[in-house]
Amino acid sequence: MTAASCAHARLVDLHFALRIEPGQEREMRVHLEGCGSCRERYRRRLLLTSLDPRSPSMQERLARGLGLRARRSRRGWMAAFGAGVLAAASLALWARAAPDADFTARGGPGKLPAFVVYRLDASGVARHATEAISPGDELAFAYRNPGGRRFLLLFGTDEHGHVYWFHPGWTDVSQDPAAVPIRPSSELVELPEAIAHRLDGTRLTVHGVLLDSPLGVREVEDRLARGASPLIPGAQEEMLVLSVRR
Repeated sequence: MTAASCAHARLVDLHFALRIEPGQEREMRVHLEGCGSCRERYRRRLLLTSLDPRSPSMQERLARGLGLRARRSRRGWMAAFGAGVLAAASLALWARAAPDADFTARGGPGKLPAFVVYRLDASGVARHATEAISPGDELAFAYRNPGGRRFLLLFGTDEHGHVYWFHPGWTDVSQDPAAVPIRPSSELVELPEAIAHRLDGTRLTVHGVLLDSPLGVREVEDRLARGASPLIPGAQEEMLVLSVRR
């Protein structure tokens, strides 16, 4: 099947035209995993975008995929990032080349995927979450996965032992959702949801874990409670500590 004949090819075009809706964005991301022709179409569109300065930026496409079109009009939240901010290596919160006091990494040496986390405050302005957040802030994420890990976990813990799940989401205690499937990529891949929790403490440690086998949230919380170290043997785990301003 060629990209032109695939029904999902139109979603790739909508993405680059800034006309895609969040549900369609998620559908496109899932579809790209199994459709080589649409992946090639995406790569061609990405190349054309890089050559045309009039094309929507990565930040604008990220905003559209998150459903933040209305928020952009309030105070121009993309301007808060600065030019090229999502692509700048210096702004990756994890996997920097040199040690940084803001985070610690576990899982052994080697190239680690880079995660980016940003916060959306009540005014709709988005900023990188590097040191502090407010209790009502929504958090959103993007990742790089050059090592080809297959699954992702993103969650937070506080000083009281509470666990806050971002990806996968966990809202039904009768369920046991597993790690989120991801794709190999040396470029940033946006996770479409922006998520807020009722934070109880004054410190939130954000954990990003990439692994090769799916693991349920109950098993992860059990390992956290037992103080397992490493939390998941063989996984790549990185942490960012944020203060919660009250």
